[in-house]
Amino acid sequence: MKKLGKFLASMAIIGGIAAGAYTVYKKFFAVKEDEEDFDDDFNDGFDEDLEEPKREYVSLNSVQEPAQEAHEVSAEAIAEKEAAMAEAETAKAKEEAE
Repeated sequence: MKKLGKFLASMAIIGGIAAGAYTVYKKFFAVKEDEEDFDDDFNDGFDEDLEEPKREYVSLNSVQEPAQEAHEVSAEAIAEKEAAMAEAETAKAKEEAE
């Protein structure tokens, strides 16, 4: 059991040393990505983003027209329903009169 504990402790120490060495290398010796691709060409095509987008506006009258048509249709339907009810009442009155 003592050998297993020594083995695990030595592996932890070796892993810590490796991680520390990697961190030191990345921090001080490796070429940074920011410096690697740095050049003085600042015109990367961002001028296209400055163009104003073309906007198409929708008239609000087009929204009101179907509402007006629906109102007219509903008014016609109500008138037809009232006429049918009046006819039914007159027919019922004729049957009672007979």
